[in-house]
Amino acid sequence: QARAGRELLAGLADPEHDSGEVSARLMLEIVLALLDRNEGDAAMQEVRPLLRRPVRAAAAGAVGRLRLALATRVHLAEGRHEPALTLLADAVEGAQRHGVDAVLAECLEGLSHVHEARGEFADALHCVRAAYAAEGRHRRTVETARSALLEHCGSARREVASLVGCAQRITDRRE
Repeated sequence: QARAGRELLAGLADPEHDSGEVSARLMLEIVLALLDRNEGDAAMQEVRPLLRRPVRAAAAGAVGRLRLALATRVHLAEGRHEPALTLLADAVEGAQRHGVDAVLAECLEGLSHVHEARGEFADALHCVRAAYAAEGRHRRTVETARSALLEHCGSARREVASLVGCAQRITDRRE
């Protein structure tokens, strides 16, 4: 179905209206399916054109996760550290540039594992600390958004509950 979605996007009068997010997410689904079937070479061929283009902000999360998946499930699985480092460094750079802290934390953790496997313990520790900081920023952002939603929408929920309770009391009196 992800391939059908890509065909729909290609059929748009201007495929750039997508902003890159939908096509990157569809590509992520295709690549993960190929990797699940142990078709790493096919996944690399499929994603190569996307990885050569500049990453737009809307697609940064999906492209970062694509790079992480390829680095860990293809290159590291085959013991190739250099291409894994390159993919992960690109993913980290994109996530930092576009402020995608959740993806940044995941990619930094992957990068720390590569550095550790190579015996580069100072770099591995730096990545772990940076990943921890990114996770903290992400948690604070989520909590701020949750609080704002509760502040603006929470009262509406209470009003609905009050109206439902009122309606229930009215129907109870009629019975």
